[in-house]
Amino acid sequence: MIKHFDTPGKFFEHNKSIFNSRLEYFHLIKIYESFNPDFQVSFAFNVYENENEILGFSYGDHFLIYSKFWTEKMLVELSGVIQLKRFKNFHFTGTRQLLMELLKLNPEVKYKVYKDRIVYNLTTPPTRSVGTPGQAVISRLNHLKILGKINYDYSLEEWGERENRDLGYSIKQASSAIQQNCMFHWENENTICSMLQVLDLDDEYQ
Repeated sequence: MIKHFDTPGKFFEHNKSIFNSRLEYFHLIKIYESFNPDFQVSFAFNVYENENEILGFSYGDHFLIYSKFWTEKMLVELSGVIQLKRFKNFHFTGTRQLLMELLKLNPEVKYKVYKDRIVYNLTTPPTRSVGTPGQAVISRLNHLKILGKINYDYSLEEWGERENRDLGYSIKQASSAIQQNCMFHWENENTICSMLQVLDLDDEYQ
């Protein structure tokens, strides 16, 4: 069965359990936190069968689909309500396996995977020593020039050239992360080898 919501608020209220799994539903929660009335919401629904639910939310050119467990019947219902072939140049985000099964059910739809993210649940710090020489360092502004360049090179490799995303933009990004104490880098013999940025400073994960 499918339950449609006529407002985003009702959708998020019904699915408030997502806030207990922030990393798993990261992008959906970010929409909730930054939502404004100008967003054009096309879909807000749940496909459900017994205790299993699929969450669907679409605004602008983004479609987010999540589920922990689903059945073949639910997948068919999801495919029917979305009708993938209607969407051109859309970004689909969510539960990878669910999205891949949905696309398999619609072989006429062409797509490209831009990112594959894996979420790990770390309950205790790892005890295995790192075999790489050097150490992790909290980045400071005196590292900005190098980290800005690394950030820019990563952006080029990941996304290619994008409008208004030049080296200066990458340096500003790195500067902001450093000032928020969420930028780290790996250093060996005074050489910066790689960097890491914490994207979400939610208290639960500090």
